Amino acid sequence: MFKQKKWGSRCLKWALATLVTGLLAGALGPFGLEAAAASSVSGQPIIVVSREAGSGTRQAFVELAKVQDSQGDDNITVEADVLNTTGGVLQVVAGNPAAIGYISFGSLNDSIQALSLDGVAVSAEAVRDGSYPLARPFNLAWKEDGLSELGQDFMSFVFSKEGQAIVESSGYISPGSKTTWQEQAAGAYDYRSGGYKGQLSLVGSTSLTPVIEKLAERYEKLNPGVKINVTSNGSTAGFTAALDGTADIGMLSREL
Repeated sequence: MFKQKKWGSRCLKWALATLVTGLLAGALGPFGLEAAAASSVSGQPIIVVSREAGSGTRQAFVELAKVQDSQGDDNITVEADVLNTTGGVLQVVAGNPAAIGYISFGSLNDSIQALSLDGVAVSAEAVRDGSYPLARPFNLAWKEDGLSELGQDFMSFVFSKEGQAIVESSGYISPGSKTTWQEQAAGAYDYRSGGYKGQLSLVGSTSLTPVIEKLAERYEKLNPGVKINVTSNGSTAGFTAALDGTADIGMLSREL
C-alpha cells in the first residue's frame, strides 16, 4: 500500500487557469462547469472541455473549484469533451469560441484567454499572495533512499539559481515556503556539473512536462554524458511508475 512506502518529494507551485477563447469573458459562476454548460455564447451551448479521470489536473480543479456532489465526488458534467493531455485541451478550446476548459498556468499561451476569478486575473504574483485561489503544488516524487546520485544531482540543478530561473521563465512559480532542501537549493547557489553519466527517467503529469523538458535539456548540455527521458502520460501513471520503480521520478500535478 502507498501509505506503507517512504517517499521524497520536492514541490513547484502552480496555478490552474480557467481558459476560454475570445468571445467569452468573466469568471465561472459558483456552480462551476455545470453552470457554464447551461449557458450560451452567441446562441451556442458552451462546450465543456475536461481532462480524463485520474488526471492530477482534473482532481485539483474539482477540489479547488468545488465541482463536487454532496458526497464530495467529481461532478463535472458527463457531456464534457474529455481529453487525455493538456495539449488536447488547448487545441479544442482554441479552436472553438464556445469552448471552456482548464489547464495549468505554465501551459497558458496566446491561443486562448484566461478567465479572472472574482475580478482577479491569474498571475504569478496573484498566486503567491493567495488572491487567485486556484493554486496547488506540482510534485516530483520518488521512493525515499531510492533516488540515484544522478537523480539527486538533477534535483539539485532544478532548485539551483539557473534551474529556478527556467521554472520562472516558463510561466511556473517557484516555491513560496521553504523546506530544508529548498533552503539549501531554491536560488541559493550556482549549479556545478558533477560529471555524471547515465540515464534518468521522469514519467507523469502532462502539465508538468513542458518545464521538466526544458530543465532536462539544459541539464544534458551541462552534463553531456547524461540522457534524460521524459514521458508525458498523466499523474496517475507517474505515481505508479515511481512506486513500482519503472521511473526514477514521478511527475504529479496533485498532492501525494
